[in-house]
Amino acid sequence: MVSLSSKRGSVLVFAVGTIIILSILTFYIGMLGRSRLDFVGRMEKRENARAIAESGAYGVIDQIKTLQQSDPGYIFFKMTGDLNSEKLLGYEYKTDDIKIQLSYNCKIDISGGSVYCKIGDEQGKLNINTADFDAVKRLITITTGAKEEDAGSLAGAMIDWRDNDNEMYGDATASSENIGYSLANVPYGPKNSLYQSVEELLFVKGMTFPVFKGLEPFITVYGDGRVNINTSSAYVLEAMGLSRQTAENIDLFRRGGRSGKTGFFRVFKSQPEIIFDLEKVFTLPDGDRNTLLTLLGENKLSTDSFIFRITSIGSFHGDFYEIQCIYDRTGSIQYWAGDAKKIAVL
Repeated sequence: MVSLSSKRGSVLVFAVGTIIILSILTFYIGMLGRSRLDFVGRMEKRENARAIAESGAYGVIDQIKTLQQSDPGYIFFKMTGDLNSEKLLGYEYKTDDIKIQLSYNCKIDISGGSVYCKIGDEQGKLNINTADFDAVKRLITITTGAKEEDAGSLAGAMIDWRDNDNEMYGDATASSENIGYSLANVPYGPKNSLYQSVEELLFVKGMTFPVFKGLEPFITVYGDGRVNINTSSAYVLEAMGLSRQTAENIDLFRRGGRSGKTGFFRVFKSQPEIIFDLEKVFTLPDGDRNTLLTLLGENKLSTDSFIFRITSIGSFHGDFYEIQCIYDRTGSIQYWAGDAKKIAVL
């Protein structure tokens, strides 16, 4: 027979066990509720950051439209004013050891958050859908320090990816483009059509991530292949066949060097004026003069811009959302992508 004390002990153990289980369940439900509230809160902050970023991007597009309606002949941003211009389509000059870039930057505070906008010229870059082998090879060498043989091999692979034949570029034996991909044990070969994004380069035979990151600031897949001499970096101009000295002189000319007002952005207003304007300030070597004549004759240089890259980063209570947009002056949005960010990379 079970004693009364044993029964009481069993009941006590059962009661304590039940309380522990209920406590755990209560704690779990509470944590789940808080987690859901935290999740909802984070999603609300992210959505606010996204909405702010979208507002910034559409705001820049609206200003480009407004400027084009009021001044249809403008040449990439406004070409009057100093480098500290507060106008939306003013410009800011940046230079470091790697790149020279013209862009517009602004930061606007909004209730509870802020938006940072940047606009740059895609036509200041080398178009990997239209650039010839020599230009691609030179850009690889300039931006990565690759040996000439390695740069040539990679440039050929980049051309093979976009051309519509199956023969390896520059190979007199007409070897198949697929050989290198088969040897690398990858389940694909060259695309044999135009690049749709610069990131496609990561699939090209011989491309590495460090080389891609070196090329990325100077290349594009948008536009008709003409490079805007007013906004291109010295690296791009050198890749197109100019000497480094002349490429740097063009940059110096744009910044008002030798005979202009320091801090004032000077431009080439039309293609026929490029050589004339340069020779008023610098001595242009015969080789570079001939290269410029060739580039102009082949319509590879321009003095204005039609395609812009807009970056808009929305911030809301510590959450960030970035939008990248490609917009052209016909009113078309050619690319739009958004991504949540842990930190703002401005």
